[in-house]
Amino acid sequence: MKKELDKAYGLNIISLVKKTDKVYEVIDENDNYLLKRYDNRLLENIFTRLSIINMNEFLIPLKTNNDRFFIKIDGKEYCLFKKYYEEDIETKDIKLNYYINAIGNLHKKSFYKIKSSDGYLKETILFLDKKREEIKEDILFRISSIERLSYLSPNDWFFYMNYMKLYDSIRESERFTSLLEEEIENIHTLRIALTYQNFSYEHILPKENIIVSVDKMAYGNLVYDLIDLIDKTYYENIDISSILSRYESINELEIYEKYYLLAYIYIPSYKRETNPIDDIYRLSLTLDRLDIASSLASSFSLEKS
Repeated sequence: MKKELDKAYGLNIISLVKKTDKVYEVIDENDNYLLKRYDNRLLENIFTRLSIINMNEFLIPLKTNNDRFFIKIDGKEYCLFKKYYEEDIETKDIKLNYYINAIGNLHKKSFYKIKSSDGYLKETILFLDKKREEIKEDILFRISSIERLSYLSPNDWFFYMNYMKLYDSIRESERFTSLLEEEIENIHTLRIALTYQNFSYEHILPKENIIVSVDKMAYGNLVYDLIDLIDKTYYENIDISSILSRYESINELEIYEKYYLLAYIYIPSYKRETNPIDDIYRLSLTLDRLDIASSLASSFSLEKS
């Protein structure tokens, strides 16, 4: 392996350390690298697209001397990346601002239009309906159980007091799903873009001007990145509406994309916990997420252009 890498990349490797079954650390006389094995060769198209649109904020593999992103060694496909180290930056707002600017530009530079189809609409609506019905069943089962009790524990009481907020959010999700269905039936094209879908503060390195871990990148609905961000930060004291406003200053969402985002975010992220304290805490987080949905619905411009 060392010989193939030296030849393909013009390196002078000092050591090669196996970190996992798919990752090696490569130590060269001048720099350190990570060699990753991939089973998805389709990523080469994504790396090429990132290179063409000059999205240098996202770490792509080094090219071989043959101008390829992948190298085959012993019948397996690998990519070589420059190694970066996590930065000692505790202020999450700096990383969030960098990230939202990066994905805003990523979506704006990489999107293209596809014809809307009955298949896409049916798949989208079925996904939202299934996710909503699963949560709805859990909520209705618990409230019916609570109403039969003569004594309510603190966590049951907390659920009882907030039941209508949960149920109303489900109805809001249903409403935005109906609006989404109506809008898609009336338009002829949808936007598809490169999406990152792997938000983590550890991946964002503002000092190095880079975002690492591009393994999950794929073409898709650009709203997926916004949902991924919200799902991973809603429990923090972050103004999501302000963040999405910054995103829209770079890449304005189309009306059907706003409907999809709201239809998804209004579905409660509910899960009952066995421990009463954990149960109260989990429901508190769920309610916080629904507050974000309401804030977004108020801040979005939902008028059709």
